[in-house]
Amino acid sequence: MLADLCASPDLMGTFAPFLVETQLPLCPLLGVSKALRRAYLEAARETGLLRIVTKMSEVSEMEYSLHWHPFDPIEEYVDDDGAVRQRTIEPRLPLAWTVRIMTADAGDMIVAHGVPCLDLWKRSAMVLAVEWAGDSSLRNVMPYAILDDWPTSMPQVDDGSNNTYDLMQLVDCLGLGVNLEEFWTYFIVPVLATKAQLYDATIRLRVHSEFAGLARLGVKVES
Repeated sequence: MLADLCASPDLMGTFAPFLVETQLPLCPLLGVSKALRRAYLEAARETGLLRIVTKMSEVSEMEYSLHWHPFDPIEEYVDDDGAVRQRTIEPRLPLAWTVRIMTADAGDMIVAHGVPCLDLWKRSAMVLAVEWAGDSSLRNVMPYAILDDWPTSMPQVDDGSNNTYDLMQLVDCLGLGVNLEEFWTYFIVPVLATKAQLYDATIRLRVHSEFAGLARLGVKVES
């Protein structure tokens, strides 16, 4: 997969911001040498391709790290007759997030691992992308976006909250803010700009893959 991405200058330009944060610098030879690529990925497996630390205070922070994570291009589904079938899904970036929190109340813990790069705070990103009439409109919608996203973005601390009041209590208990608006401001919004870039990179990958017939990516797209 990486070899195909390295073969496209446009795609590598898109990926560059996500690849330079490891101990090994991004090198043009990554597209040529399997040995260098293997060494780079080994380093990235330990350090992550990108690390974003968001803070509310010195004792409350969240760390997002982006890692290579290949996904199966085939998924199973149940058709109208109840039969289990397989279908090819759209190409996606082989990247996933690990989310870690460090607070005085919760300590240091991993709260999510292997979250597909575009699934992290997915609903929250959609809400932020809409032009709201005013701050009050955003405040009305934002808590429900966090509620929808929480089981995917923070599964290790998910307690099954099905209303925003209970979720607010959980956020407070973990030491991540006294309300959902504070949690949104300090811990969600800072990572959404990166998510938008990953979304753009995904579109580039799909266009590139379809143009190439996906032969080099090893999957086929159903017409």
